[in-house]
Amino acid sequence: MKKYLLLLPMLLTACGDDLGWDGKEKKEDCGDSVIADAGSTEVSQPQDVTEAKDEQVGTEEIVGDVVDATETDVLADSGSDDAGVSIPDSVTGEDTEDTQDAEDVPEEVTQDVAPPPECVTATDCAVIGVPCVAPDCQGGKCVKVPFDTPCSDNNECTVGDMCQLGVCVAGIQVNCDDLEACTLDSCEADKGCVHLPLDATCVDGDGCTAEDVCKDGKCVGGKPFNCDDGNVCTDDSCEPIGKDEMHNCKHLPNQATCTDDNVCTLDDECAGMSCKSKSAAICDDTNICTNDSCDPVKGCVFLANDVTCTDNDTCTVDDKCAETVCKSGPLLSCADNNDCTTDLCKPETGCYFDNNQNVCSDGNVCSVDDKCEGGSCIAGAAKVCDDANLCTVDSCDAVNGCKAVNAADGTKCAEGICQNGACACVSGFGCATPSFTYSNDTNAGMLGGMGGNVAPKMGCGATDVLIGLGFDFSNGQKTATRTTAVCGKVTIEQNGTVVTTQTTTQKSGGSGCFGWDPSTPTPLVVCKSGWAVVGIKGKNAGNTLFNSVKVVCGKLDVAGKPTGETEELAISGMVGTGADKEVLCPSKTIARYFETRAGCGQDALTMYCATANPDCTGQDLICKDL
Repeated sequence: MKKYLLLLPMLLTACGDDLGWDGKEKKEDCGDSVIADAGSTEVSQPQDVTEAKDEQVGTEEIVGDVVDATETDVLADSGSDDAGVSIPDSVTGEDTEDTQDAEDVPEEVTQDVAPPPECVTATDCAVIGVPCVAPDCQGGKCVKVPFDTPCSDNNECTVGDMCQLGVCVAGIQVNCDDLEACTLDSCEADKGCVHLPLDATCVDGDGCTAEDVCKDGKCVGGKPFNCDDGNVCTDDSCEPIGKDEMHNCKHLPNQATCTDDNVCTLDDECAGMSCKSKSAAICDDTNICTNDSCDPVKGCVFLANDVTCTDNDTCTVDDKCAETVCKSGPLLSCADNNDCTTDLCKPETGCYFDNNQNVCSDGNVCSVDDKCEGGSCIAGAAKVCDDANLCTVDSCDAVNGCKAVNAADGTKCAEGICQNGACACVSGFGCATPSFTYSNDTNAGMLGGMGGNVAPKMGCGATDVLIGLGFDFSNGQKTATRTTAVCGKVTIEQNGTVVTTQTTTQKSGGSGCFGWDPSTPTPLVVCKSGWAVVGIKGKNAGNTLFNSVKVVCGKLDVAGKPTGETEELAISGMVGTGADKEVLCPSKTIARYFETRAGCGQDALTMYCATANPDCTGQDLICKDL
């Protein structure tokens, strides 16, 4: 007999299970009927089998024949239903071969015989894709045998899944905590742990930071902890301690400059973590009309008084202090409206008029430096109408003053050849060994006030220029009592290099005030070679004394004129306060001499500038790079 062959994998099940061989739901309990897959026809044990029993055809013989066939014969190329279950020839109605005792079985009985066993061995009961059970063949029936082994519940959020009673039971939850406060930790079944960055405050574990915030999933330290103890005499720092947001502020002493908040002290500096002063401020304005004191907050205080005083004018009486100034009493009128007389008063005779030598004006615009002589204004020298342009012919009109007419084109000039009233050369001008004269003196301005007596001009002659400056200081004071002018000669070397050589020095008179002399000499400040003085800078103290002077040096070209490039040289030793002021020579001119005013100390310094006139007489003009 042929064996029944099962072609499809079937899920083993015992009687009473809900699933059949192939995992589909059974319609009935285990009994006489067997349900194949959903597409097969129901095969029942036919009624004529019982009838055949009555006809003495035994059930045991029929079943035995089927079992024998199963055990011995292999069914080949037999017909199958839609479920893939092989059906015996006796059931399908087809002829069979080698069927034992087929003649003894009625035809209708051979067609309705019971199906063969589901399985012989466990391999006939393979389970596909079903966890936690193993297939087995028991009594010809496929059954599911549960076993306990690790499994997967297809959830990434659990670990340690185990089979229990044929079912995969989820293990413990995955710990998704990344120990980072700046992430939101969660778990997704298909992805596992997910860490989303948070936008929130946090603690970075550094005690020296505050207001820490999350950035890109990490805790980033905020602003540094403020360890400032408010003491300028300490260097403050923060030192974190461990990881507990603790810190230790350090305050180390320093030697910084400071203020003790007392303006009546000077040269304050840090010592021993506190601000200490070296000296006290001197509040003496040498004014009899003020009461001098020092306020720790305001500083020097000079309060006006009303004491009696003298204005040193014998023709005034009852002089008295008012508003910090000695106010003169009633004054005799001694005016003759003549600029060339000085109107005076003598207590014995009254007014008298003394001829002076003041600067005056004779009414002629073509004369300069008019001066009083014998009580009258005498015309001075003819006005120099030099516009510092060698390519113009300069003259003076008595009414209209100076005028200039262009020189003929081609005329030699300091910088080359005249063209349309201007000196032109492709790259500059010079000559081999020129000599220089300086003219067209100009008052550039005054540093200081109008106090004191005017001293004679000090400085350099017509062929020299100022190349340096120096001051002497009174003992115990930091203000100049004498001014020294340093003169030098300008020459041009064959290679076009401008050279300045010191020639003379000239010192002004003293301060003229008791207690300010003798003076302490101070080293001179001299411009470097090829440079000359073109300006002065300093401070005016109360519109009287000048102090803190800086010399402005200017680089010269081969024509003896400033190029515009400058540098400043400070005079050491001067100390004082006041408004900043500068006095600079006009363009293309350089300083030649100074005029001083002396009271108690030197009150004013007036600078005069001149134009360089190179003389290349007897030499060929040459062009040089400036």
